[in-house]
Amino acid sequence: MGQSGSSEAREDLILTREGIHQINDAVYELHAPAGVPDVEIVFFHGLQPFDYKDAHWQTWLTGAKNSNELWPQTWLPRDFRSARILSISYDSSAQEGSAAGRTDMFLIGENLVQNIVLSKDAHVGQTANCPVIFVGHSLGGLVIKKVILSARKKLDQLSPKRAHNVQDVAKLESFLQNIKGVFYFATPHQGSSMADVAKMTDFIKVLPQRSEVLKFLTVLNKEGARLNDEFRVWRENNNVRAWTLFELLPTIFAGFGKIVVEEGSARFDADKFYGAQEDHISICKLEKQSSTSYQFFTEFITECTGLDKRMHQEDDSLIV
Repeated sequence: MGQSGSSEAREDLILTREGIHQINDAVYELHAPAGVPDVEIVFFHGLQPFDYKDAHWQTWLTGAKNSNELWPQTWLPRDFRSARILSISYDSSAQEGSAAGRTDMFLIGENLVQNIVLSKDAHVGQTANCPVIFVGHSLGGLVIKKVILSARKKLDQLSPKRAHNVQDVAKLESFLQNIKGVFYFATPHQGSSMADVAKMTDFIKVLPQRSEVLKFLTVLNKEGARLNDEFRVWRENNNVRAWTLFELLPTIFAGFGKIVVEEGSARFDADKFYGAQEDHISICKLEKQSSTSYQFFTEFITECTGLDKRMHQEDDSLIV
């Protein structure tokens, strides 16, 4: 089941921020190549204190002063010309209210499988010989695990003998087979069992009601441990790479001044690591393409896909 990823026939998509097309409630396309993509790179934002609606793009602004540039949208197409770049929006609010903070990790996983894989418009993981690379900041890394495991569970539940399931089975199989790598920006892999993450909530004790995703990070529970164990087994069985970029500086915010995700937690279930002189917020706001953090990230894409970014830089004037 192919998908060109081109900008043609996309008039039905909603244009949100400049150059970003909304495909559905959860999926935003930052860049579509002119032809068939040779890699799909999908970004997941992390926990948000309150409103999460703009996190799918605000998380990935460059770290340059007064910058309004999204580095995945402008840098990656220069290095990987045929890459399709997407960003995912999901309810990651730390506060439970009437319109946000009302979904738990189970429901987030189920909903995102529908939006990313099974919807008629997103087509993620449906192009033959096109690797899928997931990128998650903080909680986003855990959500990636949940989405993948939810897709596998959904596939196990569907009977291919039933005619109405045939298409969904094919989509799920293609999606899971095409996943080649997961890149983590300061993800707390040990989740709620890690005291350092619990300390992060000191600055939001004023919240009238904490959301389920915040509880997932701050309360000792079996769900987080099971998620890690199940995903580790799946990753090993499917030869999926995982690299981690972790913070070395404390995060200073509203009276909070500690390292949010310690190195020990960031290193959990990953193959290669790099510690950056950044805090938990700035670690994914890369300042320049020559930075070690960006070079580490693009090296990961090359490692997972076999694509050499130097082969995609002949004429940067073609990038818009």
